[in-house]
Amino acid sequence: MVSNAEKSTSEVVGSLTQILMVADASSQSAQFINDLDTSSSSTYICGNAASSFNATAIDLDNSNSVSKGDDLALRYTNCNVNEAIANGDLTISVLDADGIDIDNYNSGANWLFAFDINTDLLEINACNKAYNISGNMEISLQLDATLASLDTEITNDRLNIGEKSKNTLLNINLSQKINLASTSSNYSLTIDSLKLVNETKNTAITAIANSMLFAGMELLNLNQYFVNLDAPDNGVFNLAGKNSSAEVSIMPGELVSIDVDTNGDSISDEEIFLIGEKLK
Repeated sequence: MVSNAEKSTSEVVGSLTQILMVADASSQSAQFINDLDTSSSSTYICGNAASSFNATAIDLDNSNSVSKGDDLALRYTNCNVNEAIANGDLTISVLDADGIDIDNYNSGANWLFAFDINTDLLEINACNKAYNISGNMEISLQLDATLASLDTEITNDRLNIGEKSKNTLLNINLSQKINLASTSSNYSLTIDSLKLVNETKNTAITAIANSMLFAGMELLNLNQYFVNLDAPDNGVFNLAGKNSSAEVSIMPGELVSIDVDTNGDSISDEEIFLIGEKLK
């Protein structure tokens, strides 16, 4: 029988994976803002002839370059983004831009791109699961060409993710650092705050501030800005429910231990061991 601690851990890890997937899809799409003719919309193929996204840019200051205040409206049709299929609408609003060459990691120059994404309905199909997303996130991408390092941040107040039941993610604040100097990139992921509310089950899980850390190595696809979080080498995070809490530790070899305090007295009542694959 799967325990509540296992379910809560799986839901949080699954939600993080979904957040990173949406962030990566929108970041990859945003790179086309450099090439758009602002007088008309453009359509891009993503996978095959039946897979595309349509993009329309609004150059607020008529500068013919990416700058603060510019908007990009996207409509996905069976669009394949790193093996995830996207359908629906997404709006990107530029918050900051400097030296953008986000479609080329190895441009030899530093760049910064910060933007807000907003969607009323975006459907993602990945890993044999389909879920709907609505809400907004702010994303920041910054490349340090000298250090071959990509720093990213995601913040938001509310993001709705619906699969079989509806999860609402509140107060997301996470940062990621990827070392691009090697083919398989080292990464670290820190979650400073996150609250997961399941409106169907009327439950809430809070990630305790500054307690979620992941690190590992991942072979990234071309122009991939966020890791898939498939199998971190190590990590630790603390979760708090209404009257209980759990400390989750991820170790090499995809071994996971969950130390459970069932009654809130700060004393461990149970320790559960899992293989990381079971958290997905």
